[in-house]
Amino acid sequence: MMRPMTQLRRRLGDAAATALWWSGITHPARWGKERLPVVTFHRVLPADAVADSPYPSIAVTPEELAWFLNCFSQYFRCVSLGEAVAAQRAREPANLPWMAVSFDDGTLDNFEYAAPVLQEAGVTATFFVVAQNASSGHLLWPDRVVYGLRALLGQDHGGARADRLALAHGIDRPIAGDARQQAHDLVVSLKKIPCDRVDAFADALDEETGRVELAGWEGMMTFDQIRCLREAGHEIGSHSLSHPILTNCDDHRLQRECEESRRLLEEELGAKVGAFCYPNGDHDARVVRAVQKAGFTHAVTTDWGTNPMDADPWTLKRSDIQSHTTRSQSGLLSTPRLAWRLSGLHLGV
Repeated sequence: MMRPMTQLRRRLGDAAATALWWSGITHPARWGKERLPVVTFHRVLPADAVADSPYPSIAVTPEELAWFLNCFSQYFRCVSLGEAVAAQRAREPANLPWMAVSFDDGTLDNFEYAAPVLQEAGVTATFFVVAQNASSGHLLWPDRVVYGLRALLGQDHGGARADRLALAHGIDRPIAGDARQQAHDLVVSLKKIPCDRVDAFADALDEETGRVELAGWEGMMTFDQIRCLREAGHEIGSHSLSHPILTNCDDHRLQRECEESRRLLEEELGAKVGAFCYPNGDHDARVVRAVQKAGFTHAVTTDWGTNPMDADPWTLKRSDIQSHTTRSQSGLLSTPRLAWRLSGLHLGV
């Protein structure tokens, strides 16, 4: 049940979003001609799978994705990031403002559930894939840690074993909350340490936990599937070679993550790859230079907002799309709430 204060905030948010929408302030026709919105999704899963996914808050159902794409298509010309950036640079005229649609991580559900919805909606998108994981089939390290720790804590003496493992790797293991919360907090902690130590800990956790049974929808897209997406008109971009926090990489690892990811993707796809997505959004001047040097022509962050005509193409802002931030108090997905978020006027709605 929703708490009274939460209900009040939701009602006030609904009222503000509706007023801004009907006044025209957040309508795309007012601001979209001069600014490029880039929206991002992660997981697209059936409703009964969302709660079991590593990060339910960033998952949408196919039905929710269809609603979002239908809403976007009413007010924007929805295309891949590369096409949108090129159109913005050329100031190419369009009946509707441009919007770039993107998906992060290259998980299997993007192919199984997102691609059919995109096809039905007639929308092309950019899929940012982790090249090494597409080749190996291994889950990204944050997902491995979430599944691994949750499984370990359910085993005999799991807490003590997890403590010993963390101590051996010089990591402070969170102990507050249930297994899911502890796993999420651990991932947050790992994002703050050098990436080589993260890799070593994730490998050790896999070995300590043993085989973890995963749902049929879990996994990474294969290169055959990624090629199918490209043949369907979608753009394939790099999300690095192995998804480390790039600001935590030394110069050699940073160069490899950028250059090798592009080389491997281009070798597998037989086409140029120009788009890059910073894992977790983390970037600084050194990381941006490495991405530029690797030959990428545009890159996206997780910095929230829209992009003016003169935006730096290697630090483009995006709006993450989640169903829980788009629902009104009634529980229905709300166009005014979505428009408010997209407009750049309100981060928290």
